[in-house]
Amino acid sequence: MDADGGGAAAVDDRVDLSGAVSPGHGNSLPVGDADAGGGKKQGAKSKKGLAVLPPPSGGEPPKAEVYISGVTTADGSPSPTPHPEGTYFPMHPGGAPAADSVDSVSGNVTGGGCGSDGGGNLGDGGDGDGFCVGGGGDGDAPLPPPPVTPPLPPPAPPLSSASSPLPAEDHPPLSFGVPVTTAVLPPPADQRHRYQVCPPSNHYTPPVAPGQLEALSNEELSSSDLVFSKEFAELSFNSRVLALALDDKLPLLERFKFCCIVSANLDEHFAKRLGNIPRDDSDDEDGDGATAAPAVSSAASSGSANSLSKATAALRLRRRIRPRSQFESDLADAVRSIVNVQHEVLTETLLPALRGHGIELIPYEALTPAQGASMTAYFRRSLFPLLTPMSVDQTHPFPLLQSHGIYLLVVLLNPESGVTRRVYFRVPAVKPRLLPVTPLQFLPVEQLVVAHLPLVCEGMTILRWYAFRVTRNTKLVVDDTLFGESDNLLDYVWEEVHRRRSAPATRLEVTSTMPMADVARLAAELALDTSDVYTLPGPLLGLADCMSMAFAPVPHLQHPPHEPVTPPRFRGLEDKLQSDPGRIFSVIRKADVLVQYPAHSFTGSALLFLRAAARDPRVRVIKQVLYRGGSHSPLVSSLIRAAKSGKEVTVLVELKASFDEVQNSEYARRLQRAGCNVSYGLVGLKTHCKTMVVVREEEAGGLRAYVNVATGNFNPTTAKLYTDMALFTCAPAIAADVLDLFNALTGYSRKRNYRRLLVAPVSMLDRIVALIAAEAAHARAGRPARIIAQINGLTEPEIIRHLYAASQAGVIIDLIIRGPCRLRPGLPGRSENIRVFSWVGRFLQHRRVFYFSAGGNDLYFISSADWRSRNLNDRIEVATPVDDSRIKRKLRKALNFFLNDRLHTWQLASDGRYYMPRVPLTTVGPPVADEASSASTAAAAGTGFARPPLRFEQAPSSVGGGSSYAHPADAFEEFDEEEDDEDDDDDDALAAVEGGSWRVPAAVPGQAAVADYVRNNSAPERRALSPISGGDTSS
Repeated sequence: MDADGGGAAAVDDRVDLSGAVSPGHGNSLPVGDADAGGGKKQGAKSKKGLAVLPPPSGGEPPKAEVYISGVTTADGSPSPTPHPEGTYFPMHPGGAPAADSVDSVSGNVTGGGCGSDGGGNLGDGGDGDGFCVGGGGDGDAPLPPPPVTPPLPPPAPPLSSASSPLPAEDHPPLSFGVPVTTAVLPPPADQRHRYQVCPPSNHYTPPVAPGQLEALSNEELSSSDLVFSKEFAELSFNSRVLALALDDKLPLLERFKFCCIVSANLDEHFAKRLGNIPRDDSDDEDGDGATAAPAVSSAASSGSANSLSKATAALRLRRRIRPRSQFESDLADAVRSIVNVQHEVLTETLLPALRGHGIELIPYEALTPAQGASMTAYFRRSLFPLLTPMSVDQTHPFPLLQSHGIYLLVVLLNPESGVTRRVYFRVPAVKPRLLPVTPLQFLPVEQLVVAHLPLVCEGMTILRWYAFRVTRNTKLVVDDTLFGESDNLLDYVWEEVHRRRSAPATRLEVTSTMPMADVARLAAELALDTSDVYTLPGPLLGLADCMSMAFAPVPHLQHPPHEPVTPPRFRGLEDKLQSDPGRIFSVIRKADVLVQYPAHSFTGSALLFLRAAARDPRVRVIKQVLYRGGSHSPLVSSLIRAAKSGKEVTVLVELKASFDEVQNSEYARRLQRAGCNVSYGLVGLKTHCKTMVVVREEEAGGLRAYVNVATGNFNPTTAKLYTDMALFTCAPAIAADVLDLFNALTGYSRKRNYRRLLVAPVSMLDRIVALIAAEAAHARAGRPARIIAQINGLTEPEIIRHLYAASQAGVIIDLIIRGPCRLRPGLPGRSENIRVFSWVGRFLQHRRVFYFSAGGNDLYFISSADWRSRNLNDRIEVATPVDDSRIKRKLRKALNFFLNDRLHTWQLASDGRYYMPRVPLTTVGPPVADEASSASTAAAAGTGFARPPLRFEQAPSSVGGGSSYAHPADAFEEFDEEEDDEDDDDDDALAAVEGGSWRVPAAVPGQAAVADYVRNNSAPERRALSPISGGDTSS
């Protein structure tokens, strides 16, 4: 059927910003042109050849009317969207869709195929693929005629430096927030002592002349290198993590853990330092391109011409990719400043303080005879077989030093001949790296190896030894657009993973005891410049491998333990997996379920959903995207079980997930052997969406699809460490969209039209830009206008440009961005209405939530995508709207927490640096007295968000150094006047997880309590979890 419903309905030219198909167009486009705050030009092509359809030819151009489908009723109030038991996909006995049925979304009659209902309501859009969004007559409530707003006016004139964004006659006071005042970050000189500053040095951004930024247009500023550098943005985030290690109000072992996390983040920074390395097949003996240059690890001490030429070629390659510049010099200085502070706090503060509590790193010489005998037995059993001495002479070329490994340079003397030799050892990569001698004493494995070197080099005298560490450019970038139809991506990934072993080195870490001559020799062999050598003042290299000590059994030096709980709606269902595995689907049919990690259990939600589907005899089809499943993923086991039980299982395994290529390749092979349909995504795009769909044959007949759309990976380990969300729903339009998406991912389709989902790179960027433009139109018309986004990064220039324009129009914008942010808030006349926060704490902020006030309609989305160019243009991403009023209330609470927290929240200033008050400020919680009238108007407007003023407040007189400060018992009380539901029982626990009441307690347990903890907790329960990373692997 055609997009216009086969001529049954008039052409409707309104633009649907929620993701529903506009019947008059194949794909709805943003409102207005670029200058009027709209999206891209109509008919423009998106990247990767996924074009958006142009407007219909001939006749009048489409009217620029904005409406949001599925969010309002006739009186303008938000409409409920229940999914009652009767909503299903009716099927003929033979499996074909029923010819005539009542559309469960619009309430209208559909005639056979899936098409528009002719009234502007949700339909399939007429492309005829996928399931019909139809079913029993007791489906979702019919949608009313959409509200109409006037066309977008031209952009507002530039702002002056006055406190009000626009003169009163042009822009009436906003009806929902506190009075908007001019942002004064960075603070005045006489108040800077009250704030932590990150980064502490000013070389993270280039010097800017007065008025230089103001002279740039919004478009120029949104992509200018004067305000943003990806590398320095990563280091800035790492500085904020390091600030937690410096925070003397946190427990000691937690501070040590954050020191380890800083090292893990720096490892990732250097592992992707050079980006994609071009292939050089000149050294491929087989001529098949399987061996990759540049080889950088073959220059022997003998100085052979071949070795020197390879080292020289590698150095030239590095300098071509990363030429010497002031930028590179500043970047190296920034890394050194982080490393120096990190090791200073480690050696001078943390290790001595931990030693006072009995937790220490001990040298081998300090072991008792019994402990020494035990360690020797461990060495002979577990380490000796793994050691390989590698000497360097005329017959032994310089060895291949693997990335991230700890190596020993040992100088040996032959007492008979008097000849000395340098021998290299790789310390076995055993876990844990710190061997527990006692529950509170640890021996670094490299010291155990050094103590037993005489067993390996018999008859030789050990003159001296030094530890060092190498990092290589191990990030794998697969250009699958160069593949032919007969090529296999899985085989190619295996070859590329092998290529990593000889990738160019990017960093050499040495201790301060190594002589400069030996350092220079190593750097030359690795084709590194002196700027690539990092001399660490501390005794430990590879601190990221030392995380296990942070889990020493001393509870009062750690955060209170957090154990995720089963979501209230899913409680008791695991006990029914055997007797009634389909019970979870009846729960989802009653109402959507929002799960919030790590407060909620991954095992009791996403894994339970999949396990039930694998066991339920009524389930016909299971489809899932697997991006980062973690090691030994239970989801893979459940998928295999489902396939072996006869269900059709389709899994899209993303082989190009950075640093997880090997694990995902193994999962792909296992799933294929088990009979699953396995695909690897689309050529030229990385599949980053987190979606799972189960198609079930219902008891009443017909098929129904149940979906799980999440913001984070289906990974049980990271679900305990990252804050993420997952929506379980059987809403027909969303379920049909997910099925269409899988059809495009696993088949051959150029699906452009989605009913409710925002899908990148097809439509998400255009839709977000259109939503921002709509808020600007509301602000210009004097209506409430608000945007809040919680994301991991903001780098897309198109979005930034429209955020600047929206701020100039008077839209109040709050951005909670964990990592890189290209936008510069607080610029007079441009971004005074924008605040940018970065929350860094116990758990890694990873979820993505978007809020648009939409003239009082309150649009919420949860998404797998950040507002970064790579997410919106180079990846398959999904954002799903949230319609359930209960879930909206929860999202509002969560966002309000971050907007009001002042214990762990940094604020980005107009100078490009982050500031955090050294003591909490008075803007925590509800508005203060002089803002009461504004707050009451906010409740009337229905936004529910309190906006603390953009000014500096005085610290409460009762607050000393911050350690005695307690967060309000219920920071959300004023925002939640509705009747609580069963899910709200966990809201206080969720706030505790988010905010983390982790300050040092007044009293500490005695030694008896520590001994009880050691007795009652087995080793697996104390095993260290993966560190929190702020780089790409977290996505």
